Amino acid sequence: MKIQVELANTLTIQSGVLQTGYLIWSLYGESPHQSVKVLQQVPPFSIREMGEKNFGGYIKLPTLKAGDEFHFQATLLFSTKTIKFPILNFKFEQYHPTLIAQYCRAAKFWEKNDPELIEIAHKLRTQSKNDVLKCLRLTFDFVQEHIKFRENLDHRLGARIALKQGKGDCDEFSDLFITLCRINQIPARRVLGIILISDTKFNLHAWAEIFIPIYKQWVPFDVALGEFASIKWNYLLRAHSGLQNEIPLVRFKSKVGKNFRAKFEDNDVLQISLLKISEN
Repeated sequence: MKIQVELANTLTIQSGVLQTGYLIWSLYGESPHQSVKVLQQVPPFSIREMGEKNFGGYIKLPTLKAGDEFHFQATLLFSTKTIKFPILNFKFEQYHPTLIAQYCRAAKFWEKNDPELIEIAHKLRTQSKNDVLKCLRLTFDFVQEHIKFRENLDHRLGARIALKQGKGDCDEFSDLFITLCRINQIPARRVLGIILISDTKFNLHAWAEIFIPIYKQWVPFDVALGEFASIKWNYLLRAHSGLQNEIPLVRFKSKVGKNFRAKFEDNDVLQISLLKISEN
């Protein structure tokens, strides 16, 4: 599929002074199901790898003072395809300790030290009999059975509260799945993106990825929408988030004056258009 995405945002200075620096704008992440071309940049900017195979625009900023606005936009062309990963059985011992240390840590929203979550995760691992694929399936099913879908919650709850309340949107499904996997020493991370629901309509979306050593790559799992080791063409990946529990899509590195305050728009997706249906 060919999908064009128009992104736009505004940095508004509320108080203080921002001296010259630059914005970092998360644009897309590397994934076997998508390739991305940047068609337009306003103002012109360089694109760099930001870690975890995330790519962002680095936009130079002028000096800005209270009341000033700085507008920036980009047009991206996503070429996507549906992928299903046939996962073979493998053992927990196949994970490298460095990967476990990086992607099995506790963090906000991923409370892997919570006693109730630990008990649940250990039961799932015991039932799996040291088979990672079976543990993933049991964990996937557990999350689906214990959380009811609620659209567009006001704030992210995290794994512990999501399980306690038994509800959540895509964030809660992903956070609980990631946390239970991390407790069982299965490297897991969060993905931020967009899901296309018609030719021009879309929702912001989050899902999970699990590192599968036999493929030597990260594999998508969307518990909320029932995608087990698979991803459809209508998923557009903006950023992987595993070494941090969340990544702002826009941030800046600049010198700021005293009492400085600024804001970005919450949603930078201006328009999406499905341009072409693949023949594959």
